[in-house]
Amino acid sequence: MFVQKVRDDRKKEYVKIHREAWKELLFETKKAGFERQILWLFGNNILIYSMAENFDEAITRLEKTDVHKKWQAKMETLLSEAQDFSDSGRIIKLEKIYDLEEQIGQFI
Repeated sequence: MFVQKVRDDRKKEYVKIHREAWKELLFETKKAGFERQILWLFGNNILIYSMAENFDEAITRLEKTDVHKKWQAKMETLLSEAQDFSDSGRIIKLEKIYDLEEQIGQFI
C-alpha cells in the first residue's frame, strides 16, 4: 500500500481516467503479477492497495511496459505528489500494522 496526492484542480479528471482505465493497461497489470489493485480517494490523497505475490517484481515488470510509461506520463500532469517508478527511484510503502485475516488465523 502506498499514497499519492492528486492536484485539487485535476481531481475529477484523475477519478474519470481511473474509472475508464485503458484495457491494455489492465491486462499488462495482471500479466506483470498484480492480483488486485484498489485505489481510494480521501481528500486529495490517493490510497493505493496493490496485491501481488512479489510487489517489487511485479512493479519492475509493469514499469518496463510501454503502456505503463504512457500512463505514468499522463498521471504526472494530474498528481501533486507521485511515487518514483524509475529504475533509481523507489516506492514509499505504508507499514501494515493490522490484518484481520492474518491475525485471526492464529486462533482458528
